[in-house]
Amino acid sequence: GEHQLTLESAALQRLSDFARQQKITLNTLLQGAWGLLLQRYTGQSCVAFGATIAGRSAPLPGIEQQLGLFINTLPIIAAPQAGHSVTQWLNDLQALNLSLREFEHVPLYDIQGWAGQQGALFDSLLVFENFPVAEALKQGAPAGLTFGELHNHEITSYPLTLGIEVGATLRLNFSFDRTLFSAAQISQLGASLLHVLEQFVAQPQQSLGAISLLDPIAQAKVLAGSRPPAPLIDSPLLAHQRFEQQAARTPDALAVIVGDERLTYAQLNAQANQLAHRLRAQGVAPGQRVGLAVRRNAQMIISLMAILKSGAGYVPLDPDYPAERLAYMIEDSGMDLLVAQPGLLTDVALPQGLPRLALEANADGYSTENPENLASAEDLAYLIYTSGSTGRPKGVCLAHAALREFCVIAADYSQLTAQDRVLQFATFSFDGFVEQCYPPLCVGAALVMRGDELWDTDTLYRQIIEQGVTL
Repeated sequence: GEHQLTLESAALQRLSDFARQQKITLNTLLQGAWGLLLQRYTGQSCVAFGATIAGRSAPLPGIEQQLGLFINTLPIIAAPQAGHSVTQWLNDLQALNLSLREFEHVPLYDIQGWAGQQGALFDSLLVFENFPVAEALKQGAPAGLTFGELHNHEITSYPLTLGIEVGATLRLNFSFDRTLFSAAQISQLGASLLHVLEQFVAQPQQSLGAISLLDPIAQAKVLAGSRPPAPLIDSPLLAHQRFEQQAARTPDALAVIVGDERLTYAQLNAQANQLAHRLRAQGVAPGQRVGLAVRRNAQMIISLMAILKSGAGYVPLDPDYPAERLAYMIEDSGMDLLVAQPGLLTDVALPQGLPRLALEANADGYSTENPENLASAEDLAYLIYTSGSTGRPKGVCLAHAALREFCVIAADYSQLTAQDRVLQFATFSFDGFVEQCYPPLCVGAALVMRGDELWDTDTLYRQIIEQGVTL
């Protein structure tokens, strides 16, 4: 296949002026953009492409008038560094081209032998032609002889060839193997090459890492294609309100299964309401952070839903985490209250003055009615910490709006229904827990939780069968 681009004289003049300012050739400028483009498209730090050499630079009298094919092809090894400036990269490439003159008559097969390479050294070729053949034929034609329009057609054995013709305009001729490239891909490649050249000329001191392959319009198209349409939020209700709505709709449906424990939607909602009212009585309010240390049982789901209902955001504290990590999370999060089951966090150094609430205390005296919602969509829903594999764990804050949107999206792509039973196995300090917990409870599905013990494959298989897990 073939694809052509033409830069008019004004654009060519800008490139030529820039090359002179940088003390490089126009050929080097095009090579610099092409090498960077190949590096970005292939994802390799070091790339190679072929470049044709005129072969007529030898100091032989009359060599320019001699007939014959003197051109040769040499490999250009390019490793653009993201931290280097455009100017630095082009100067390095110009120096490389000058050094290659020593080898301009060396056959390519000799270079392959030196490199210990049996196959091709490169799979793209750049052919730069700055001799105005058409103009020379026109001026040198004898009387009565005229030449028609000259068309240059490059045919090579390489999958991709870029032919560059410099005259009154700059023509870029792409020849490509249709079994490897589509016309649309080559068209985008050409557009990217022009955009890179524009940025080279506009800001020669910028780093190569700041060079973009796509212009703003192309970037917008890529982003639009990669982003799914915004989910349809059918109501402004937050995640805990959607759960309340579901509990009113299917009060007797199973909500949580943990071992021998069973909670219906009505029971889960009532117990979460009691704890939420108790938290409100303790002064918990929107914007506050409530730490939660609890074992893997129904109380975990009750407590999480209660904190959301209270308006505060929760900070999950897996009691199986190392004491030092838990202490850091408690200190770093700046929590306003720590809620924990008895016997947990006994070896963790807690900040002085941190209010605590034990989950063993009786909450029967508190209302089972839904508390008035005080949280806004922008208020904190939960603060979760990263693994800390690159250093200290980092806290990430998620708002109620994000949790609500995620519940809608997850329920949609998983096609959740009230008939589903969803396996909940992730620690609640891991973001995978959010996907396994809240979307199912917003649509009336049942959570099948593992307890504190880890399941082997046989136990997992048996539980999936026995509990009728569907997801």
